[in-house]
Amino acid sequence: MGMGIQWAQDFLSRPVLLSGRTLEVFIPTTGFAAIGHEDFTPSPPDLLEVAGVVFADKSYEGDVMSAARYLAKLRGHRIQTEQVLEILEETQGMMDQATALGQRAEVLDDRLA
Repeated sequence: MGMGIQWAQDFLSRPVLLSGRTLEVFIPTTGFAAIGHEDFTPSPPDLLEVAGVVFADKSYEGDVMSAARYLAKLRGHRIQTEQVLEILEETQGMMDQATALGQRAEVLDDRLA
């Protein structure tokens, strides 16, 4: 079995590859290399296999397990992101409350002085 590479959507949830476009990717090889006079040239792999492709509408072509694994990972990232955002919003609310309490304490301190 070869090396598995997955490309997800970018951080703005846009597809990595738009319809009709191409994508250039560096794929490291694990095979042998030819040593030249001045350089070291990796031997290209004998085979590059695309197990599956998942489209923006969540449809897929190819291996069902590869597509299901990718979609599950994408869903997991979305769930985690939503949870992190909730925590950040709660933290912001607590920070706002702490700031308001600090301002009230300053007012009371000024009145007592």
